[in-house]
Amino acid sequence: MYVVLINLAYITDLIYSTHINNLVTYMKIVKKIKNILCVCLIILEISYTILLSIAKSYFSFVKIIINHSQIETMLKFNAIHLSNASQSALAIWITLTPGTIAFIENNEIIVHSACGNTSDEINIMIDQLNNWVSKIHKLTN
Repeated sequence: MYVVLINLAYITDLIYSTHINNLVTYMKIVKKIKNILCVCLIILEISYTILLSIAKSYFSFVKIIINHSQIETMLKFNAIHLSNASQSALAIWITLTPGTIAFIENNEIIVHSACGNTSDEINIMIDQLNNWVSKIHKLTN
């Protein structure tokens, strides 16, 4: 009888610990899936925001050409707080918008714009880029 109770306790403990291990494994899998879905949503948000900004810039660029009010400007943005990848991504994003071209030199992003002063839009781009980077860092840590 004593041996049966010990074996029963052992079996119960084994079942319980196996169940807990399976639950922990399941929760880890669920967390990874959640992180993957969050990254996919961030990528979707990035794509939508970039396409929308390019479309807005295109319409304003066409309007400037039609009105013959082309004003060329050269802008510099301090990008020392951005990583190299973020600086490159921002320069590409700015260059994709019509009427602008951007390049990086000594942690500064230099923008040549045919659309006048676009510093407000570029500052919004920088803030948005920092927001995306922080979201991704939260998910990966």
